[in-house]
Amino acid sequence: MFSLSVMVLVWCPWSVTWLGIRAYDAHAAENYPLAIREYTRILEINPQNAWALINRSYAHLGLNDIDAADADRQAALIIDPLIEQ
Repeated sequence: MFSLSVMVLVWCPWSVTWLGIRAYDAHAAENYPLAIREYTRILEINPQNAWALINRSYAHLGLNDIDAADADRQAALIIDPLIEQ
């Protein structure tokens, strides 16, 4: 029981923080498809997460998907106009 409790503290796939770390690590490693997938999972939990939107925008740019990048950037700026500053 104890090990199961500890595992939940370390491995929380439903946690925005945990997903954010996975997304950031994938993004830093230039694994843009995985980063986009993880940023999307964050947005499924919290659609108003401007950080996930702007970073998903940058990941789309890494794949040269300009339209998706622009859509995410615009959505992030609506939520937080200062997100890029």
